[in-house]
Amino acid sequence: MAKPAKPTINDKIKSSKKIDGLFSMYRDTVTGSLQMYIKKDQLGKNYIYQSFSMGGPTTLFLNQNMIRTTWLFYIQKSDDKIELLQKNTNFYYDKANPVSKSADVDVSDAVFYSDKVAAQDSLGYLIAVDGLFLGDKLDPVKPVFPPTLPPGAVFNLGNLNTSKSKYQKIRSFPGNTDVVVELAYDNPVPLNGEEKTLLMPAM
Repeated sequence: MAKPAKPTINDKIKSSKKIDGLFSMYRDTVTGSLQMYIKKDQLGKNYIYQSFSMGGPTTLFLNQNMIRTTWLFYIQKSDDKIELLQKNTNFYYDKANPVSKSADVDVSDAVFYSDKVAAQDSLGYLIAVDGLFLGDKLDPVKPVFPPTLPPGAVFNLGNLNTSKSKYQKIRSFPGNTDVVVELAYDNPVPLNGEEKTLLMPAM
């Protein structure tokens, strides 16, 4: 019995709008889900990730237009998966020093996202990235509180609700890709509400 044909990239993107740029993005016009195309020559190269907050609770450092984090990452293929890894930049080895011979021996990079290849062609791979952008793998918005902190001592967002989260804007350029998301959190019984500020008109 013949094996079913593997889906092609054209099969996977037939209901999607292409957003071309550094990384080509494909957004489904029906479900809104997002896929990303990674070229083979983009594997192993270093890229800069930077996140900004567009607005949110200021007590959680979500002030408008605030830079939250910046780090290096690279992409690699492992078997039938594509992995995105954050590069460990905490170490520097002077090449003139004999110690540099053991560079990166005890340094490991962290896989922050991994997904099976949905389809591929001779030039690259297509993967689903809703789990990357509509989640907390890139920039965890909700802070980790110490276990000794009393309940209600600080404002708590609650749990991430991916079904309520959505893409606001997706733009891709030759040198960068910009994805703006709105992340929704549920806390039906908050013990500490976010501060309210009364703005008075200038006299």
